[in-house]
Amino acid sequence: MATPESSLPSRSVIPRLATAFVIGVVSLTLEIAYTRIISFKLFYYYTYFVIGLALLGLGAAGAVTSLSSRLRAIDPVRLVRRIAPIAGVLAVVGYVVVARLPTDVNLIWTGSLGQAAGQTLLLLVMALAITGVFFGVGLVFTSLVVGQATTMRRLYFWDLVGAALGCLMAVPLQAWIGPPAMVLASAVALAALGPALAGVERERSWGAWAVTAAVLLGAIGAGQLKVLADDTKTLRDTDTVLAGDWGPVFRVDAVELGDLVVLHHDGLWGSSIWRYDGTRATTARFDTDVRQIPYAAVGEGPRVLIIGAAGGNEIMASLTYGASHIDAVELNPITVDLLRNEFGEYTNHVVDDPRVNYVQGDGRTFLARSDDEYDLIWFVAPDSYAASNAATAGAFVLSESYLYTQEMIETSLDHLT
Repeated sequence: MATPESSLPSRSVIPRLATAFVIGVVSLTLEIAYTRIISFKLFYYYTYFVIGLALLGLGAAGAVTSLSSRLRAIDPVRLVRRIAPIAGVLAVVGYVVVARLPTDVNLIWTGSLGQAAGQTLLLLVMALAITGVFFGVGLVFTSLVVGQATTMRRLYFWDLVGAALGCLMAVPLQAWIGPPAMVLASAVALAALGPALAGVERERSWGAWAVTAAVLLGAIGAGQLKVLADDTKTLRDTDTVLAGDWGPVFRVDAVELGDLVVLHHDGLWGSSIWRYDGTRATTARFDTDVRQIPYAAVGEGPRVLIIGAAGGNEIMASLTYGASHIDAVELNPITVDLLRNEFGEYTNHVVDDPRVNYVQGDGRTFLARSDDEYDLIWFVAPDSYAASNAATAGAFVLSESYLYTQEMIETSLDHLT
């Protein structure tokens, strides 16, 4: 029979509550980080794939714990001490599998029967790797719940507090250390529960310490591995990436291609940074560019707002066509940093031109807060994903555009001269 919560020594309850809190942080951090990693490796709509596998792993762990009388007979804290380091190992191994598994999911739909079967098998291996991570996390938490059901309300409360903190930290952590490091740090935190609980209980647990040390070393090694993008993506493992990083919006990788630098957004060609110095040598391409059409209609020296300025091509076009002032808004901070710093000389510091106000932020919010009027408001390819290949285009019907709403159109019209 379970011991009533009120009769448990505080020293016995607190480790359980602290463990529930850590599990809450770890589980949400892992889930959010994996949605970003899979968006880069495969495609953004596989986010639902990750969420489903996370729920499967957590649910399976609950079922196993509930059905196993052997597990329920072990003291919860002692059980967690044994399981947590193993769960940390699963998390590191799972990450390595996901990161390095070569895939070409396009072949599932367009390849031969053998190719489709092979890619489906690889996708299944990846699914098992992700499910295994969350199975380990779930096993730790359900061991606490089933082993001491009378503390359920408090355990669940602290688990929710941890999950809320994991959500709050997700965006800053993606910008600071990136999703791969989030996964690996979570693995180390999970494994460390073993020796931490042993210390609280004043018991020696050299095995838990050894496994945790192995997880730490494995995480450091795994952190050096690149995440392989699917072969359907335009970014290749053989490409020389000049600069780039993970961000909360998408990962950006800059690869030189002739007279321009291609910006791959989550592994797909998303934008470009062109070599620019304001002379004919770098602006002649705009002579036959369709971008000149709206400028022919608005007259001399227009004031322009560019939403989605990305690598600055539209800024260069606007300057070439005689814009007197340009507000250029770009959502992704990684792209903004690349244009301002790494490729500043490459573009002759075009964003520092006195006619240019290059802003990192949300275009809709910027426009709503602005009192300025413009001759031209330029939405740069907000629905360009619709032109993706046939294997991926259909899924983009799920992608809602907040720039194509009635309110946004009305706001834009209100800001036109």
